[in-house]
Amino acid sequence: MADDIILQTRGLTKEFKGFVAVNGVPAGGFKFSPKFELKNPADPAPDRSYKAGLLVALIGSPDDPMPDKASITNLDTFWRFFLTEEHANNAAFRGLRYAPRT
Repeated sequence: MADDIILQTRGLTKEFKGFVAVNGVPAGGFKFSPKFELKNPADPAPDRSYKAGLLVALIGSPDDPMPDKASITNLDTFWRFFLTEEHANNAAFRGLRYAPRT
């Protein structure tokens, strides 16, 4: 799970690293992750005024596995991963506006 993911779109290639394990999530329930801090990363698009990042959550169990992130190879398969893949119900993301620390 801790593998790096590289996604290229619109001529931008950025690497996103990070993994936080959240164990023991009850079926049909929820659980918060432990506190984590995103280190102040390099500006993902210095020549653009609007920037964003994604937080991605994957969950699975032996009876209901998480989707295979290796299936993401381009923007089309990225959306398929979250919308229509067999186990897409076990994946979610949240877009956040990026603002570097000053």
